[in-house]
Amino acid sequence: MNKKTVIRLIIALMLIAVGSYFYAYVKRDTALYDTEYTRSQMVPSIGIYSGHDFIYEFDSDSDNITGMKLMLSYSGQKTGSIEYSLTDCSTGSEVSSGSLKLSRFKSGKFSFLDTKTVKDSAGKRYRLTVSCGNSEENAAVAAVLPDGSGIAAVCCTYRVWDLQTMLISAFLALYLVVFIAVLVKIFRR
Repeated sequence: MNKKTVIRLIIALMLIAVGSYFYAYVKRDTALYDTEYTRSQMVPSIGIYSGHDFIYEFDSDSDNITGMKLMLSYSGQKTGSIEYSLTDCSTGSEVSSGSLKLSRFKSGKFSFLDTKTVKDSAGKRYRLTVSCGNSEENAAVAAVLPDGSGIAAVCCTYRVWDLQTMLISAFLALYLVVFIAVLVKIFRR
């Protein structure tokens, strides 16, 4: 191998390593309810309409919260939207907020409530508040567990670095580089 080839190889390996490192930051979900029940067993029962907000408090076990997932549907027409906010219970300050149109809800599926990344969130208590200005007939509806406990189907989404994802993506990229190099050598003859 000449010097130029070695330098190209080192640069390619460095790009693969750096790219794999950043690719390995993945989103993970943590269920804040008893996962013994499946989504199809959830019962839509908590109406969210003008004057009746949905409030859910939870303790975060991970840093870097990026959103919440809530099983939502609608009763009546799918007009209007919900507003949601995530509040740090210890300080009372709003960490993030947003809105989502009712037309985006799919029955039996989780709706993603996107938030700003909340760093250093592990070990803290947060409050998710969801409100809807619609009438009771056109309310948003949150699903609860079928056991009669009234616990809502809520998930917390956070961003974490994953070694397994990094290794798999690095080996896949390395394989592609080697494969292309072999093809180039074969077809240059």
